Amino acid sequence: MNSSKRLCQQARQLLHKGATLLDVRDPNEYQAGALPNAVNLPLRSMPMALERLANNKAYVIYCGTGMRSARAREILQASGFNDVLDLGSYQTLQRC
Repeated sequence: MNSSKRLCQQARQLLHKGATLLDVRDPNEYQAGALPNAVNLPLRSMPMALERLANNKAYVIYCGTGMRSARAREILQASGFNDVLDLGSYQTLQRC
């Protein structure tokens, strides 16, 4: 199984178990089209919003290309969030 398929499988399993899908793109990008049930939390707002997130919950994060989601994963993990999956580009899950 290639890494893209494995990532899709992990994301789907986590979402099925109740993980929160975080879209870390800017609001205008989110409004132009987002994955179903995604919560918009722009990367630039993440440091100030950490207190509203439960660190015992799983998160699947994505952005447009994977750059912002990678940074968001780093921020979350550095803040004690252990169950974080970086999906990269939202198109990854759309192709699964």
